[in-house]
Amino acid sequence: MKYSLFIFFLFLAVIGQSQSVHRGRIIDSKTNEPLAFVNISVPELGVGTTSDVNGSFAIRLPKEAEKVRLTYVGYETKMVLKGNLKGDIKLKRKASQLKEVEIFPGKNPADSLMELVIDNKDKHDPFKKDQFAFDIYNKILVTISDSAIDSMAVSTDTNSQDFAKHMSEHDLFMAETYSKKWYEKPGKVKEKILANRVAGLDNPSFYWLATNMQPLSFYEPIIELNGSKYVSPLVKRSWNQYLFIIKDTLYRNQDTVFVVSYQPKSGKDFKSLEGILSINTNEYALENVIARSTNHLTNNLRIQQKYTRVKEEWFPEQLNFELKLNTVQVEEGAPIHMIGRSYINKVVFDTNFRGRDFNGLTVELDEEATKKSQAYWDSIRADTLTQKEQNTYTFTDSAGESVNLDEKLFILESLVTQRVPIKFIDIKLDKLMEFNLYEGLRLGAGISTNDRLSKHIELGGYFAYGFNDKAWKYGGHLTLSEGRLNRYTLDLEYARDLHSPGYSNIPARMGGLISNDLTRFYIRWQNLSTRYRAEFKFPLFRDATVGVFGTYRQNEITNNYRIYSENESDVWIPFQSYSIGEAGVNLRYAYQEEKVEMFNTVVKAKSPYPVLHLQYAKGIGQIQQADNYYDRYEARVEFTKKTPRLKQFRMMLRGSYLDGELPIPEMYSPVSVYDPELAVTSDYGFQTLLQGSYFGSELYEAHASFEFVKFNTKSDWFNPSLTAVQSAGWGSDQRENFTDGGFIYKTPEHGLFESGLIINGLYTSSSETLIPAKYGVGTFYRYGASNSGNWYDNLAVKLSFLTTF
Repeated sequence: MKYSLFIFFLFLAVIGQSQSVHRGRIIDSKTNEPLAFVNISVPELGVGTTSDVNGSFAIRLPKEAEKVRLTYVGYETKMVLKGNLKGDIKLKRKASQLKEVEIFPGKNPADSLMELVIDNKDKHDPFKKDQFAFDIYNKILVTISDSAIDSMAVSTDTNSQDFAKHMSEHDLFMAETYSKKWYEKPGKVKEKILANRVAGLDNPSFYWLATNMQPLSFYEPIIELNGSKYVSPLVKRSWNQYLFIIKDTLYRNQDTVFVVSYQPKSGKDFKSLEGILSINTNEYALENVIARSTNHLTNNLRIQQKYTRVKEEWFPEQLNFELKLNTVQVEEGAPIHMIGRSYINKVVFDTNFRGRDFNGLTVELDEEATKKSQAYWDSIRADTLTQKEQNTYTFTDSAGESVNLDEKLFILESLVTQRVPIKFIDIKLDKLMEFNLYEGLRLGAGISTNDRLSKHIELGGYFAYGFNDKAWKYGGHLTLSEGRLNRYTLDLEYARDLHSPGYSNIPARMGGLISNDLTRFYIRWQNLSTRYRAEFKFPLFRDATVGVFGTYRQNEITNNYRIYSENESDVWIPFQSYSIGEAGVNLRYAYQEEKVEMFNTVVKAKSPYPVLHLQYAKGIGQIQQADNYYDRYEARVEFTKKTPRLKQFRMMLRGSYLDGELPIPEMYSPVSVYDPELAVTSDYGFQTLLQGSYFGSELYEAHASFEFVKFNTKSDWFNPSLTAVQSAGWGSDQRENFTDGGFIYKTPEHGLFESGLIINGLYTSSSETLIPAKYGVGTFYRYGASNSGNWYDNLAVKLSFLTTF
């Protein structure tokens, strides 16, 4: 037995001496930037590996290996002696790189390879699995390139030289997060930020940047980079759109890795990507990915992803991005670079999730996230901080204290939430100025208490004055909440303000300039109302929010409309006031909607499925001492979807039914966004109807748009697209014993039909402008029974305005 052990250990010693491990980093010879996924191989021995997202590598070489070959698409091949395979190894970029055009006598072999990858992608897509969980460490740096620093260092300007010296030792900004992320089919996603550190700040901000720049998986048909969406090279039959070319082959034990470049085919007009795919023949899975937009002017972001096998399953291991902000320069020729590194570990596929693990928030911040010790950070970092990164923390932390960066960030967050803090009081920006065709310009002010006074109680008020109606409005509110994210709230409100006849009682969509919903701008008829309201809101399951409410409203009619009541002498008396009291419940349901904790509140990021709103209310109308009981039923569905070719489809359905006898202002009017004084398109509405021209006690309407053509001009300001728009509606007046007059309106019992065509993107403003948007023109025409007068009376030509936030 002892001889057997002796022989065994002798064998291990021989193996160890016959192989050696070499470590190093591969960088660009000019910029010194690390090169990810460089092929490092000894082809004749079948030995090889690739560098990781940081350019680092480790390769075990047998004794007989003398030279190692380094290959990378776009760079010159380099042979390195085994003894020199250490430290930083530089690769030189090829002198010229033309767009490749290759003609194959038969089927392109790369297309056959991609067909196998696409056939197997559901097996490897993380979001096709039943469940998984992992921990992820993210690091974000904001800096300038080494080449820019070198240029400033030799400048004749002493200020540039001093700045170059500072930047050689520090980055501009740095942030780290460590979080746990889990998923359960179908579509339940949750990320909890366990640790967050930002240079110069105690405020937990920017933790969402690293994971918002790129998707976790490259197997999705639509790839979203920094908010922009692109057609994936892995979409079905992608070889009709993309040109694939096998650039290199790496043999690794029993596996073969093909390096494939991809770019859009000549003449193909779509939002495309270009880059490199490393494909492992072990189940034809992605091993490495490099991708960037083909339009570098609008999105100069490059991503890199590395996959590895975990328990016989392929899964992402490292994610990397680099965003070059060429229009934001600290000095001439020194644009800002944002660099992100993400490392995934502790991957498991057999988790035991509970319902409360998915509480409706997609991203949530742990209350102790900003209080972690240095020892904790040292234990969870994927790699140690460089001296430059340590200097960045030291310098920026001290600078942040001296200029009170946390206070300034608190103000920035308040601007996003339309509140500016002054001590324990917030100035409400949404109350400062508004506009509609009834009031004209409306100026006012609003204040409320903030978290600095109480995290559970908010007290506020406002006043405003309309220059057209020459009337003052005012109100106040008291909100009681359960804590930091206000998931359970009780709102008490009083207001002496305006009420718009015909509008839905479902909580309003987020309107205003930056949401493309300009409906409120077109309002010409509003009544003065004294309103008391109470509502308790709470979450129901993961995707629903419920509100139970009660309202009492006294209304004063402001135009010629009158309600008539017969007195004891058989004389009809006109009245212009009435009151409404009702109680009800509303429900908002958004399946798999992403909700992110940001700026101390919950932000709804996106909804992949239709958003449903329902409301029921039972009430009593007091009209000249007569009590009219009624029931309201209302529903609204909104849906936005990108097709695989990135054409956008949008739809809104609305249905309302009033069972009872109430005045016209309490009935329903189609969403109408036309007026001779305001020729701008708006989301979801009849673009040729005047507000208040149609009313009904029941009303059903549908609005849809489809962007069916997008021209890929690769221009930063001219990006035209064609959108078809269709609207239809129907309604009736079911009242039988109600007498009113003085106001002319129609009932849409014969239907409303309207079609239009919008040319968006004739001019696109820069992302650096106050409101980045696409401008164009739209033409709309009303037809059918609602068509009236000359043809030009049913035609509307409008300015198109589409924000691009």
